[in-house]
Amino acid sequence: MSSRIDSIKQAQQKAKEGLSSKFKKYLDFAVLDDEGLKQYKPSDGNNFIRILPPADEKAYFGYDIYVHHNIGPSNDAYLCRRRTKEEHPELDIDGTCPICERANVLKNQGMEWEDYKYLIPTTRFIFFVVDYTTAESKAEGPKVFDAPPKINDGFLAVSVNRRNPGDVIDISDPDEGYEVSFTRKGSGIKTQYDGFKLEGKDRVPDDWLDLPFFDEILIIPSDEDMLESMQMEESGTKEPKSTRAQRRERRTTTRTQTTKTEEEEPEEKPTRKRKQVQEPVEEPVEEEEADEIEEETEQPKKASEDLPAISDVVERARRKRRTRE
Repeated sequence: MSSRIDSIKQAQQKAKEGLSSKFKKYLDFAVLDDEGLKQYKPSDGNNFIRILPPADEKAYFGYDIYVHHNIGPSNDAYLCRRRTKEEHPELDIDGTCPICERANVLKNQGMEWEDYKYLIPTTRFIFFVVDYTTAESKAEGPKVFDAPPKINDGFLAVSVNRRNPGDVIDISDPDEGYEVSFTRKGSGIKTQYDGFKLEGKDRVPDDWLDLPFFDEILIIPSDEDMLESMQMEESGTKEPKSTRAQRRERRTTTRTQTTKTEEEEPEEKPTRKRKQVQEPVEEPVEEEEADEIEEETEQPKKASEDLPAISDVVERARRKRRTRE
């Protein structure tokens, strides 16, 4: 019985930390566990965090990746090798992607965007952070933050000196970086993040700076894994989605059959009846599929002109590190 209780406790801990099976597809939690890194998840309301500088001095304090969500019956998530390679050409990975190729095939076949957009990769950002919300959360040390584009936009927005907009602030600097606060509201695709602001300078201990490189915590998917998920979906293991064209064809067929039946009925002699107004026929309303991704994963909008360039943040971070050394 005790082993069962232990298993339940482990499952509860995974659910609490958000380590669902689909997230294991592109973040390597075996590596994170070996590094002693848990997953950070913002709470509803006010959040206070400290962003840590990454090991890669060429990177700014975040790392953008591209992910295919909800693939196959198990709603797997895979790193998009094509888009990730385009953004990070230094990575030694295959720059092709079977899922993107499948999306292109459906597009060329004339399928409408709504029916294959789930195959298009979405943007995510990875950060190393410490949760400063409570003394207990701060004592847990560094964690990995798998975040949507709105979080990255907020972090970059506060990386500007408000007195001198041309001056970039490295909020991840270990000596002169800042604690950042923001607010989370809602859940699912309706999650909102706002109120980003700097709370004050904060120096981080050296043992928090021993972090892995971003690419070391990624799972590079194989063709076999991605193709297997898509084949299971196409084989009928997953309930197939009706396309808009199929739904229109069904409506057209139904109307045609109704008209044909009316024409075949014998014509009745006209009688004096009160003219009735025909009630309008309502078209079926298409239900939007629920997005199972916990946080919004839409492509980020174009950054506003007042956001600092990532290269400026990187250069500032390099100078700070050399001074510290």
